[in-house]
Amino acid sequence: MKINNIIFDLGNVMVKWSPESVLPILDKKFERIFLDSDFTLFEDVWEQSDKGDLNELQLIEKISTLAGISLDKAEHALKMLKQSLILNKPMSDLLASLHESGYNLFCLSNISKSFGDYLIDRYEFFNYFTGIVFSYEEKCIKPDLQIYNNLISKFSLSTENTIFIDDKLENIKSAQSLGIKSFHYRDHTVFLNELSNILPSDFIMPE
Repeated sequence: MKINNIIFDLGNVMVKWSPESVLPILDKKFERIFLDSDFTLFEDVWEQSDKGDLNELQLIEKISTLAGISLDKAEHALKMLKQSLILNKPMSDLLASLHESGYNLFCLSNISKSFGDYLIDRYEFFNYFTGIVFSYEEKCIKPDLQIYNNLISKFSLSTENTIFIDDKLENIKSAQSLGIKSFHYRDHTVFLNELSNILPSDFIMPE
């Protein structure tokens, strides 16, 4: 099987999602709700935002209401959560090597416009992508098969020559159901070992 196309998720793959790192500087009400519920109170809100059903102002208003904090504090919380998305440099280095070797690289992410714009402005690795599909633009989110099919159709991909990398098992299963070989990304070293079994032996993995 010759691989031509590689699809990457963003959160916990290209960037590390670490909201707990900013909790100490957030409003205590926001912190308490976050810790008590593991963010489950906000799941519906994030999903609406990722689907493009809420703009940033509406998202701030929802956070304010759910956390019981002012709009200013909710806006600050959202800003801090964006800043908690830290570059996964080993994966960024891999992306650069794959790009240099001629692979077609794609991004498929559940993300709001606000967060998507923030990351594109901040990280240069987006320049390596042949194509980017964000959920807010598609009005659907992973693991819905529609968003995968949208990407496949938009860029005329052959599933047999494509692999997909994501940190969530349910998203992996959806890709696999379409015939896309997929990697459940949890540990970078383990992932590189798995990937090396698929890519040609002359591809040099970055250190």
